[in-house]
Amino acid sequence: MIRIKNDNSVKNINRVFEVIYLVYMCIVVLIAYKDTTMWTYRLVTDQFFTVLRYFGIALVLFKIILSDKGWNVKKAAAALIVFAVFIISWKYVGRYYVVELAILIIGAHGIDFRKIVKVFFAVSAAATAVTIILAASGVIENLIYTRGSHIRISFGSVYPTDFTAHLFFLTACYLWLRELRITYIEIIIIAAEAVFCQVFCQARNNAVCIGILAICVLIFKLVDRKKKDFSLPGPVQYGLVGSMPFLAVLITMMSYLYDPGQKLMLMIDNVLSGRISLGKTAFDIYNVTPFGQYIYMRGWGGSTDISDELSYFYLDSSYINILFRFGALVFFVVIGIFVLGSIREKKNRNWIHMIILGVIALECFTEHHLIEIAYHPFLLMLFALCEGTGNIKGKRENHNVQ
Repeated sequence: MIRIKNDNSVKNINRVFEVIYLVYMCIVVLIAYKDTTMWTYRLVTDQFFTVLRYFGIALVLFKIILSDKGWNVKKAAAALIVFAVFIISWKYVGRYYVVELAILIIGAHGIDFRKIVKVFFAVSAAATAVTIILAASGVIENLIYTRGSHIRISFGSVYPTDFTAHLFFLTACYLWLRELRITYIEIIIIAAEAVFCQVFCQARNNAVCIGILAICVLIFKLVDRKKKDFSLPGPVQYGLVGSMPFLAVLITMMSYLYDPGQKLMLMIDNVLSGRISLGKTAFDIYNVTPFGQYIYMRGWGGSTDISDELSYFYLDSSYINILFRFGALVFFVVIGIFVLGSIREKKNRNWIHMIILGVIALECFTEHHLIEIAYHPFLLMLFALCEGTGNIKGKRENHNVQ
C-alpha cells in the first residue's frame, strides 16, 4: 500500500473515494430498482453495463491501493473469498448483478455504514415515490391483481409483494438510522404502513414484518423511558444472532422432506402460499451445486395473465432461491454476513439493529429479495465501518464485521 504522510491528503483521498463509491452505488441501485417496476424503457445500453462493471472493479482496486487502511490477512482473505465465490457463481448463473454486488460489498470497506444506509434510503425512497406517481398518472402500467374478493395493487411494481418489499426494507433502513430517536408519531405511521400493505396489496408477509418492527421499536421506546441501560435477555440475543441460519435450515429441511400426504405439512404449505412444495419441486428437479445454475422461473410478476397456474414455478423463499440458483457457497457467504453483522450489533448492544436483522431473516423466509441490491443495502455491512449503539449512553466505537 502506498503511504501518504500528509494526513489532510489522506483524508481528502478517502473522501473522494467515498463519494465515488456512493455515486457508483446509487447508479447500480437505480438500474436494479428499475427492473422491479413496470418501467419498460431501457435506461442504459449493454456497453454501459460493461463499462460500469470494469469501473467498479477499478474503483475497488484503486481504493485499496491509495486510500484504504485497516486491511489485515483475515479481512483480505474474506474479501478474496467473497469476490471469487460471487464471480464464479455469476459465470454459472449468468446474472450480472452478482458482480456489482461483490464490488459493492468489498468497496464498502472503511465507509461508515450509516452513510451507505442513508444514501440507499434516499435513492430507494425517491425511486419508490416516482414509481407510484408514474403508475398513478398512467405513464407506466399499474398492475391490479385479485385474490378472491380482494384487490391487490402493485403501484407500478411488477407485483404487489415486490412493492411492499420495497416498503419493508425502506422501513428497516429508516429504523436503522433513527434508532431510539424515533418518535411515537413515526411509530404510528409505520404501523399504518403495515395496515396499508395488507389492505391495498394483500401482502401478508411484509405487513406482518413491518408490524413486528413497529411493535418492537415501541417496546424499546417505552422501556428506555424507565431504564436507560437495558438489555435483551440472553436467549433472545442468541436467538436473533442465529435467526437467519435457523430459518434457512428450517425451510430447506421442510422443503426436502415435504410430503403432501401429511396433513400438517400440507397445512403449513398452504399457510406459506406453497413455498414448501415449490422447494420440494426444486429438490426433485435440480441438484444443489457449489456455484449455482441457471433455473428458469415463471412467476406472476409483470402481467395479470395468471390463467395457466400449473406452469407457475418461482422459488420465493430467499434461502431456497439462493441455494439452488446461486449455489451453496453464495448461500453460506450471504448468511454468514448477516450472522457476523448480528454478532457485531450484539457486541455494540444495539438491540434495535439486531431486531431489524432478525426481522429481515423472517421476511426472506418466504420472499426472494435477500441477495437483491434493488431492495436493501445490508449485505454491504461486511467491511463497512459500523458505529456503536444508540440504545445506551456511552462511548461510540467503530467496528468492522470481521
